[in-house]
Amino acid sequence: MKVVPVNDSEIPPNSPDQLPKQVVMMSNEIPCDGPQMCYPMTVESAEAPGATESSGSTTFESIQGIQLKGPFPSENKVSSSLLWAQRPVVILIVRRLGCPLCRLSFKKIYKLKDEFDRIGVSLIAISNQSIYAEDFIHEVWSGLPLYIDEDDRFRDVMGAPVFRGIWLCKPAVLKKIMGGCCGGLPKGGGTQDVNKKSERVGGDLVVTSHGIVFERNEDSTFNHTEPLTLLKAARKARGFPEE
Repeated sequence: MKVVPVNDSEIPPNSPDQLPKQVVMMSNEIPCDGPQMCYPMTVESAEAPGATESSGSTTFESIQGIQLKGPFPSENKVSSSLLWAQRPVVILIVRRLGCPLCRLSFKKIYKLKDEFDRIGVSLIAISNQSIYAEDFIHEVWSGLPLYIDEDDRFRDVMGAPVFRGIWLCKPAVLKKIMGGCCGGLPKGGGTQDVNKKSERVGGDLVVTSHGIVFERNEDSTFNHTEPLTLLKAARKARGFPEE
């Protein structure tokens, strides 16, 4: 670890990237098997935010030490605690990787990838099975990590509700499906991952090394959290003032 002076002239005025004149540079210790799986050097503010409270019922202790595989296609065993050890993370738990509506939510969040990068927050997807994983990364998650939670521990501790087929008849869902006929839904996917493991909805977490900043389960219209809401929570995790 080394302390690096920052030249004020290199930071745009009024930028949320403005940091104290000394920042701590730390390498990410999450295992990686290829260039798309590795994180760059992270920048942690010298004025790290204090412990935070979750907006849900999940405790910080309950998500520590969950055994994951990845990042895909790696079969490495990784402790969940490593994901947020060096920098805040937005964790997006997908119901199933082949679901076109799930992919639509992830695609919307992916569009703000550069904004999350700019404030030093990682985007991480988690699935409980790897069917369609390669296709999912290619179509909506290029260059970002996907981990496999084979025991479905994240959804267990978040109390994810069971998916109901009747939700497909909701007007908001039908509108999304009809929009897909006009190219509104991402390509790829399928139904081979429709099984016991895909019975519960996904969800979202924003986590720092101090605690959970934000939590939300996917709703009955297959919406993950709005991207700008996640970005706001990510800014809070990094200690930036609200805009």
